Amino acid sequence: HTIHPPRQKMTAATTADDQAQSTERNKLAGSGAWATRLFTHEDPQNVHKTLGALCLLSYVFRLAQVGESDMGFATHPEWTVPTLVLHLLLNASSFVFNIPAARIKSGYRIWREYRLHSLVFLSRSLTFIALVYLEQLYQWPPSYRYDLHIVVVLGTMAAADLSSNSQGKYRSGSIREMGVPPVVKYFFSFMQLCATGGCILGIARCSSQFIYVIIIQLNAFLMTLRRKNLASHNFLLFLYGVMLSVGYIVCDMDHRFYGGGPYIWMGSMCLGFT
Repeated sequence: HTIHPPRQKMTAATTADDQAQSTERNKLAGSGAWATRLFTHEDPQNVHKTLGALCLLSYVFRLAQVGESDMGFATHPEWTVPTLVLHLLLNASSFVFNIPAARIKSGYRIWREYRLHSLVFLSRSLTFIALVYLEQLYQWPPSYRYDLHIVVVLGTMAAADLSSNSQGKYRSGSIREMGVPPVVKYFFSFMQLCATGGCILGIARCSSQFIYVIIIQLNAFLMTLRRKNLASHNFLLFLYGVMLSVGYIVCDMDHRFYGGGPYIWMGSMCLGFT
């Protein structure tokens, strides 16, 4: 006959171990699922992932030199063109991924229209960095810069409209249709308009434009994380707000201490308020 008490004790003794092992397996499975959802078969040669890792190193390199050296663009001009090519390639390589054409209701998951807008506005900032580089290389007068700034800003607006129109019925408003309170929409919109004002009234420095590059590319990454359900909607929007605030501080420093003074930055803010 089977003696039950010893078996019951053995079962009770092993239950805790089984639960602990099960918990550990779930943790490992969760981390594996995270990596599986983030790294897909659509990038088999790891081109986009490699470019993304290099861009992260570029962000660190440039942010470590905020200030007089203009994020290193003034002290290491030989790295300007490779930097422009690297960050442009990251956005270009993102088109290998199949993402939804329609925007979801909450609005903070990446979709095709936003991917196009991301490339358009990234190209605007990279173009301005290239103009600063050429101005310093060939000693262009400032009048050329302001004329070209207007052309680039208007061309960017036209390209953004064409990108939206190409999406047909899936066209949407990036900020207006985001699932956030009105005050948050206003903050996001104001920051974007300040960026455009700063482009129009820009100075011969690259820091302001490169911080826009960082925000644009990291925001696309945050939207990708949300699409794959790897982070919450509110947390990622909070991170986006932090990025915009840091960008504002960098631009303010650029204009106040190394550019045309606070009046140019105030002018771009007034354009933002309009």
